[in-house]
Amino acid sequence: MKKLTLARSSAVLLCLGIGVAGSEALAQYAPTSRAPDTVRAQLEAQQKAAAQTAQAYRDMDNATLLTKLMEQSAAKREPFNSPAYRELQGRHDVNSASLVSSVRQTDNGNALLPLLLLRKLDEKTYLALPANLRATVLTDALRGAVMFSMQLRGADFRGRKVAINVPGAFPEFLLTLILDKYGMTVKDVDETTLGFPQQIIALQNKAIDVAIPPEPFAATAIGQGSGALIVPEEAVGSGEITTMVFFSGRFLRERPDVGKRFLRAIVRAARETQGNYNKNPELGALLAHATMLKPEAVEKSVATAFDRDLDIAKFEASVRHQETVYMKIGRLDYATPLPMDRMVDASLVHQAAASMN
Repeated sequence: MKKLTLARSSAVLLCLGIGVAGSEALAQYAPTSRAPDTVRAQLEAQQKAAAQTAQAYRDMDNATLLTKLMEQSAAKREPFNSPAYRELQGRHDVNSASLVSSVRQTDNGNALLPLLLLRKLDEKTYLALPANLRATVLTDALRGAVMFSMQLRGADFRGRKVAINVPGAFPEFLLTLILDKYGMTVKDVDETTLGFPQQIIALQNKAIDVAIPPEPFAATAIGQGSGALIVPEEAVGSGEITTMVFFSGRFLRERPDVGKRFLRAIVRAARETQGNYNKNPELGALLAHATMLKPEAVEKSVATAFDRDLDIAKFEASVRHQETVYMKIGRLDYATPLPMDRMVDASLVHQAAASMN
């Protein structure tokens, strides 16, 4: 049975400037280091293959799809990873009697997908099935399953391979928060470093169990059926600041006007990316080019939230929280929290935002 993932989010949605987090995550992939053109080509090939598969299933009649559904159910595929299930769940003319017949004739875990599809499309008929039959199918399907998307949570990460983009970055912060809920640390999982674009490619390879990629990569993996949202952990990190702009002390002293002009440009971008900006065709095309994904994937993703003025002073509590977590896991080389005025200088961004009002 396919292992799961966390899924997308505004928090994991790593972005330029200062982003505010929501959260989610994804899973399964193999570490690799590839040139951008190679990664783009592989992503495009995967997206094309996924689109062709989806179209092929759309062209099938219900009888053929139900046959495919039983085959994929017997192969222990989960709903999100079954093309037949994904196609049938959107149809309104599926014969409930055929699903009931498949469940009754199989009478074990191999009937999981038709049973779940029946529950989704015709709950009344689903509830009319004997409770012991439903229980038999569900328990048999879960028996021996390492992970199952309907119940996976952070507590199941112990000993599993979890991918982050780089040690000490925001995905590792989120991972630490999730593990802490269940009395674990990053030492209790097999932490693997892998770039975000490669994560989507590697989801197909089942080389890891969990990943925390940003949007629009998460939406792409979910859309391709290679990953699914781990619902119990989707809100972890909500409201946290994800990315900042750094200037050296010397730069601030000697070239503050250049820094201010740079921040004006960033603030302008933040003001143009409010709300569901990823559904704006022009902005969507820019994001698609930068992330090496298709515009459709960008449009379906969860947009990262940006403070309109990129006022980092509003997020000092988040900065302190992240400092505390990074000290705890050994990513910082000091043990006493720094004064906030040594970590955050909002003067230039305040000036930049004020000059645009």
